[in-house]
Amino acid sequence: MRLEYFQLIEPQSSTSILPTDIRTEARVPTASSIFEGHFPGLPLMPGVLLIEAMAQTAGWLIIGVTSFTRMPFFAALKEASCARS
Repeated sequence: MRLEYFQLIEPQSSTSILPTDIRTEARVPTASSIFEGHFPGLPLMPGVLLIEAMAQTAGWLIIGVTSFTRMPFFAALKEASCARS
């Protein structure tokens, strides 16, 4: 994860793209600055960053399926709720 570039997933090493399926991984160090102020002692990734990671994953799927002929952009999110289950 390179937070300074807002690159939350690492497609070079942890992404496998099948025709309509993608799986990615984001390894976030617990000492990362994104956890400052978010539940001290219990580091949880903020929901907005979870959504960004999902958007980046979807973008890589689109790029893979279209063989790099289209560039996806995440334009908006109307409503979202990130709840622990």
